[in-house]
Amino acid sequence: MSEPAERPTPSEPPSGNDPAGPADPGPGTADPADPGPGTADPDPIDPQFVAASRRTAAVGTVIALICLLGVIIAPALSFVGFSLWAVLTITTALVMVAICGFQFSVWNRLQRGDASVWRLQTMSWAGHLLSYLIALLGLVAGLVTMSVDGPLSLAFWIALLAGLALLLAQSTAAVQFLRRGGPPGTIPAHIRRLIDATSRLGS
Repeated sequence: MSEPAERPTPSEPPSGNDPAGPADPGPGTADPADPGPGTADPDPIDPQFVAASRRTAAVGTVIALICLLGVIIAPALSFVGFSLWAVLTITTALVMVAICGFQFSVWNRLQRGDASVWRLQTMSWAGHLLSYLIALLGLVAGLVTMSVDGPLSLAFWIALLAGLALLLAQSTAAVQFLRRGGPPGTIPAHIRRLIDATSRLGS
């Protein structure tokens, strides 16, 4: 009788020390641990939205600089000069310029493709909230200085224009916090966000 044919032994899987490594799974199989360099951003941001936000922040920053110039000139023409209230208006204008400039800088960096700017998102949100307090303090201080000079003084009208510029800078540039979409951080927009959140909770 002939001996039965010897069964082939199954090949052992390659070990981790095998220099050849595991077999290539082929072009149709993707490694879930490596998405690859061509993987798209799961939450992309519209470049036109970035450009529009950057442009609005730039305009508001220029307006804030005009406000700062106005609050510096007004006390020089005022009857009381650089009083405590006048110094407060200058301080608030300086802070508003800093907030508006910061919001412009984050959008400018994002438009240039700097993805690391997203780590400043919380700071951008906090800056837009702080701008409301700064605008309120600057408006109160400006009204006090205007009441001292009166409408017959040139300092009165310069301070009035500076106060309007402060509010306009806050409502254009300071509220442009870093975000992926949606309206800026104005009061009407916050009210709409609150209503939408409330309706989602009730549904």
